[in-house]
Amino acid sequence: MKNEIPYGLIEKYLQQQCTAEEEQALYDWYDALESGEGLDETLPLSSQQALQERMRGRIRANITEAEQRVYKRQATVRRLAYVLSGAAAVLALAFGTRWLIKDGPAVPGAGITGEISISNTTAGMHKQMLPDSSIVWLSPNSRLEYPQQFSGNARQLKMTGEAFFQVKEDARRPFIIYSNGIVTKVLGTSFRIRSFENAPTEVAVATGKVSVAIEGDNRSEKLVLPDQHITYKPGSKQLDMDSSAAASMLIWQKAGLSFSNTPVSKVIKALNQQFGVQILLKDESTAAYLLNADFTGQNLPDILDMMQTSLNITYELQGNQIIFFKK
Repeated sequence: MKNEIPYGLIEKYLQQQCTAEEEQALYDWYDALESGEGLDETLPLSSQQALQERMRGRIRANITEAEQRVYKRQATVRRLAYVLSGAAAVLALAFGTRWLIKDGPAVPGAGITGEISISNTTAGMHKQMLPDSSIVWLSPNSRLEYPQQFSGNARQLKMTGEAFFQVKEDARRPFIIYSNGIVTKVLGTSFRIRSFENAPTEVAVATGKVSVAIEGDNRSEKLVLPDQHITYKPGSKQLDMDSSAAASMLIWQKAGLSFSNTPVSKVIKALNQQFGVQILLKDESTAAYLLNADFTGQNLPDILDMMQTSLNITYELQGNQIIFFKK
């Protein structure tokens, strides 16, 4: 089955219409691939991404089951590695993310049953694809809630913590985020929201433009443009705007970096300069590791994930620092 991709089965799986036996057959086929070998040449990019994200969801569900093994049988969790189109390095699946599906609408009034709730309990970033193929990067201690399928005239979701959104354009259905007293609305763009409890909520734009308003007060609406930053203090009636977001958004810019047999110490130096960050090695022995990778068109979180797999190391966010450890 390794050399024959079951196209019909993949389509049923992506539409959540497979039987348990069909799902297992697809898992067996996917597991038989050598780190995703042959996937890029046989499936369209959109289908690759959708299939990979659904597979990631399968593993997250297994992780949640493993965490509850006192009440259930212990689950075997395997890490899937796959090759991303246009990148020479391999992405690793980040463990520690809670992924749950429960009944009820994710957003009041959304009219969708079946809410997906994701909490990033790791010390690194977590990447998640949404039902419309938009991408969200969740920071540690952050939570996202959205329906299994977007329907109606809007794509609505809720979040707490910090997240960076790359929203797929859809002029017919605006993308609406509820976060700690404010409503952020976009059609297709990229931006970051910080919305922790008992702290001001912040929205910063990387590309395009977004609309921000205080929940329940449409007259407060303001338009936020690239490198602009808006702040809302819970309970207040004011949105404060400035143009100080450029430096904090550097990590989301696409890089034009590639390395051939380059020591990790030099790679980290280049990344620090490119993205204005402070990456450190906890174990100096890893400084001499050699890296072959093309990071063209990748942001810093994507690059960090690629390095984790190709070098068998892991990273944690500690304040303003990014620390690499041996696995």
